[in-house]
Amino acid sequence: MPDQSIIESLKSRVKAFGDQFYIQLGHVKTRNADGQSVKCFQEVFPIIFSEDDEAAYLFWKQIPIRFHYTYECYANIDALILWFEKMKDHRNGEHKCTLLTDVFIIELSATWDAKNIKIESNWMVKTNHQKLADALNEKGPLVATVDRFLGEWKPFLVQLVRGIDASGIAFDDPQEKDKIRRIKALTPYISDTSKLYAKDGV
Repeated sequence: MPDQSIIESLKSRVKAFGDQFYIQLGHVKTRNADGQSVKCFQEVFPIIFSEDDEAAYLFWKQIPIRFHYTYECYANIDALILWFEKMKDHRNGEHKCTLLTDVFIIELSATWDAKNIKIESNWMVKTNHQKLADALNEKGPLVATVDRFLGEWKPFLVQLVRGIDASGIAFDDPQEKDKIRRIKALTPYISDTSKLYAKDGV
């Protein structure tokens, strides 16, 4: 279980901003994977990061959702890349995807225009956290500016790319390796950055 004092401290910071979505990065140490290779991009994360590393937290309407650098990145990175690329390429659009955490199956349906994004969500539990899922479902749609929403993801994406580059890991499939370039291509497009890291130069 996460340290409750840390969670409460993060919640107080997020509440002070008043917005609906934030990401708190974890402090992770990149493992040296020089000489190792993977077939699929998502296989990178359990190799270069540890389950013992501090997790990131997604604050969804001020409720913290734990997001490990091992399992959650493994399970969701492809879906996130596709979603953010679609937002980059289309000023107006819609997208549906399913994200997974160790606790939740999250069905998302997003619509956006040049300024705002609205995300309908259905939270289902894999373990005994039904009350939390009910609370998240009762919160209703998440609404934010496109810049704010993508800006929260930007430091997280940068952190992943830096970890991969530093690890020295190799890819058997050029198309899988190209996903690093695709993530790097997203970050210049995202003009905003997380309020939690606005002064940190991430």
